[in-house]
Amino acid sequence: METIENYEFKHVYRESMKPEDAKKFATVFGEGSKALTSIIEYCITNGIPTIASCKGHPEDKNIVDRIVEDGYVTFKFNMNYDDSDFAYYLASIPMKKDGITAHLESNFDNDRTLTLYVPARRKDMSESYFEFIFDSIKEYKRMKEEGISPEIDPDIRTIVDYEFYSWNNESFDITRSSYKKYARNGMYLKKIAKCPSSTKVKRMHALLGKSISSEDRVNDFVEATRNKRKY
Repeated sequence: METIENYEFKHVYRESMKPEDAKKFATVFGEGSKALTSIIEYCITNGIPTIASCKGHPEDKNIVDRIVEDGYVTFKFNMNYDDSDFAYYLASIPMKKDGITAHLESNFDNDRTLTLYVPARRKDMSESYFEFIFDSIKEYKRMKEEGISPEIDPDIRTIVDYEFYSWNNESFDITRSSYKKYARNGMYLKKIAKCPSSTKVKRMHALLGKSISSEDRVNDFVEATRNKRKY
């Protein structure tokens, strides 16, 4: 049986984690990041499944690879009622802080996952982003306890529902400036569609004096394939 003492990085830790051991596990998986450690400890204590994390290691990369270095934390979902609300909320975080990407995937091996990627191009750069994510998760829990429903952009709700209920080899990225759709081929992702984010589209069409149905636009985007027109 694998324990936290003999755990080796580079693979998923699949044993159950008891809340009383949260600090021990979080210290290992947090890799020295105070904010990431806090996120993991909080999630274990509150029964929020996470399956992977990394603070980002730009100090170990060459000058080229350092430019695209990310930190991340991955959440797993079963998509019951509470899961759905939390998935919508996490997918909305990039709209509140530029630089964060929400990556959504679903398959029979890993179930449904949502990964929040943060920039880690410089040492400790990811820390402020993880702090924001931690504060956001705590705010979600506070709202739920007080019976407050978070406001969710309908576009994001559409993307999450499509990805988490369709069981396909596609995945989505949500950033503050755009939505991107990918098709998985083995270990690689190929972008097959791109759609501007809601804020950007509304501003652009207001300037042009035109209108567009947000629902139609996003539905066309999520259903786009290699054989359809790319955005």
